[in-house]
Amino acid sequence: MRNLLRVHKEVRDVNGDFHSLRTVLQETDNKFKWNFLLFPNDGALSHLPLIGELIIPERYPKDPPVLHLFTRTFRENVDVFRAHRNNDTRSTMCFDILRAQWEGGTWDPEYTISCLFASLMQALVTPRVPQDHGRDRPEFVSM
Repeated sequence: MRNLLRVHKEVRDVNGDFHSLRTVLQETDNKFKWNFLLFPNDGALSHLPLIGELIIPERYPKDPPVLHLFTRTFRENVDVFRAHRNNDTRSTMCFDILRAQWEGGTWDPEYTISCLFASLMQALVTPRVPQDHGRDRPEFVSM
């Protein structure tokens, strides 16, 4: 229950900071799922509203939220796991912040949903994608 109170506070923070985060979260009938709409304000996806779903795992904030992006972007790291759209335990995007540290990711229990969406927005508008090995790679978008 305490985790759900934290989630509601964090969602209020995201919705209250639309100017910076350009994200809106809407509660669903399932208290662990939220619909979201992202409005990138620059970069290759600035013309495309991004629709998705935020799923709060049972062990949140120890485990990171799960994000499913329903809008197809044609960006390799964003659309890579589209087959997992119906899997409540795995995100559809490949970003380190969507994996716990024990899984090789960067999610920290002190992070918030607001932090997650700020990082996600930064990654979505960045034209170069950091790689685990080698130099950053350009992420070309073809719509």
